[in-house]
Amino acid sequence: MSPPSAWLRAVRPAYLPASLIPVIVGLAYAWGAAHTFNPIYASLTLVGIALAHMSADLFNDYFDYIHGTDQLSKLRGLSGGSGVLVNGLLKPKEVLRGGFTLLGLALVCGLYLTLRVGLLVLLLMGLGALSIYAYTSLLQRVGLGELTLALERVATLLGTYYVQVQRVAAQPILLGVILGVLSIYMVYYAAFPDYDADKQTGKKTLVVILGRHTALEFAPILPTLSYIFLFFGIAVKLLPYTTLITLLILPVGYCSITNLRKVDDQKSIREGLRQTALFTRLYGLLLAISLLLI
Repeated sequence: MSPPSAWLRAVRPAYLPASLIPVIVGLAYAWGAAHTFNPIYASLTLVGIALAHMSADLFNDYFDYIHGTDQLSKLRGLSGGSGVLVNGLLKPKEVLRGGFTLLGLALVCGLYLTLRVGLLVLLLMGLGALSIYAYTSLLQRVGLGELTLALERVATLLGTYYVQVQRVAAQPILLGVILGVLSIYMVYYAAFPDYDADKQTGKKTLVVILGRHTALEFAPILPTLSYIFLFFGIAVKLLPYTTLITLLILPVGYCSITNLRKVDDQKSIREGLRQTALFTRLYGLLLAISLLLI
């Protein structure tokens, strides 16, 4: 495999929607609530978040490799890393340098927006950059990985809205919490195939902390919680009734839970991972569409 192909595999562009959907939702709310859209700022936000996401994937590959986690993993992709280090396609130092390079380019986008918009962007960007590097290197080792990921989604959505409108509001924070819970559900689901590898190498995912059996029983609570926050937002008039269109994809979420029950069957868990990715992405996109209808 040529080096460009190896790098493309390492940054896993197919999974960029996980980070870009909060930006899209933030832009949608800025337009729906304030009829504000700056295409230059929007483009820089999307590019910066995409670069930051790819840097996070490289850091994840590097630290999971040096801790021996990926060598024990059963699946590749959403679970088990990209495999570029395990298969010898890239060297660990190359991947680490690549992570810092992409994160640096993301910071350039953020610094420009800071100069144009305000210091809140710098604060959110700094916290985001720190969490990206520390996510696999430290935070997942002490049981804070999922919470950090959820807070990143809140920061991304709030930052996107602030860049467009130049003010802070409760609605983007609540929307970020909803998408944060969905992000936790995605990585939570992906942690089941790696349960043994994570446990053996000291990676304290929520699934490892709870234990496989308890974690299986807890799994349906996460997508349910996202809807609880949504209903709360509607009840207190922070979110419009149009956001109820997200209920349309409940059958997909149900199917993902059903396949998780067959966690020892690799075919079922792969299908479940695809369904979970589809569920979380469609939820976010429907949320964005509903906000444009305010």
